[in-house]
Amino acid sequence: MNYLEPDPIEIKKNYGAVFHRTVQFLKEHDDQDLNMVYAFYSYTKKLASQKDKKQALKDLKTLEAELENPSNTFMVRFLETLKRLEMGTSCAKEIIEASKYEIQKKRPLNHNQLMVYCYKNNAAFIMMLATSLGAKDPRALACAMDLGLSINLTTICSRALKDLNEGRVLFPEDELVRNGVKDLKPGQTPNGLKRIVKKYLALADTYYAHAYEGLRFLQPRARIGVLVTMNQYRELARKIERKNYEVLDSHIRLTSMEKTKVTLKSLIEFMRPSLHLKEAFVE
Repeated sequence: MNYLEPDPIEIKKNYGAVFHRTVQFLKEHDDQDLNMVYAFYSYTKKLASQKDKKQALKDLKTLEAELENPSNTFMVRFLETLKRLEMGTSCAKEIIEASKYEIQKKRPLNHNQLMVYCYKNNAAFIMMLATSLGAKDPRALACAMDLGLSINLTTICSRALKDLNEGRVLFPEDELVRNGVKDLKPGQTPNGLKRIVKKYLALADTYYAHAYEGLRFLQPRARIGVLVTMNQYRELARKIERKNYEVLDSHIRLTSMEKTKVTLKSLIEFMRPSLHLKEAFVE
């Protein structure tokens, strides 16, 4: 993506299937701020994915400096967006830090380090999206943070094979040792790793449950998109469970048919009055 992306709305059409599903129910010109936030996130990840890792780290450091002293059109517009949303640059900095972590292929030593990574990598981004959707209540941001954590934990489990093939392991080192998991390799998933995956999917599900409570802080058009995204990741977790937590034999994803079914079920769920009754309690 070019730094000087002329029209943020094009980002929605050209980048990120998950992002597109989340905002597809918004009116075309209701999501300018949302697109600017996603543009920053997408560009950060693009820098981190460069083959030349030294150059990638250098570019990320330059991007971090741009948050303090912007020198190009896009970053000026991005910082104007943050100011308009009354949002500082802390979440943006966290996203950059997570990208540096990924480039260096560091492995979390324990559960706490994994959760810090999940916060920096995804929860900070989801909190920015929630703010751009108008959810500024601290309770809403807490729910957004939990949604980000749940999505990241589910993603780590579903793409364990892909990460392994790229030389990266994001399961905590101490838990691998404690569960007798030594050398990870493609193929049959060790029982010890299955236990770890099961644990983190269960944790993700508790986070999803709390995130669901945050839907009431969103406008209906935004609510349905977030609900679809949330339910698709929950279904992805169930698919891993149905595979008996075999995560090293394939990169686990939902098929187009499975995504369609989840979307239809979400639309039916959205029509239930119980999903909207709690709006009255929002201050």
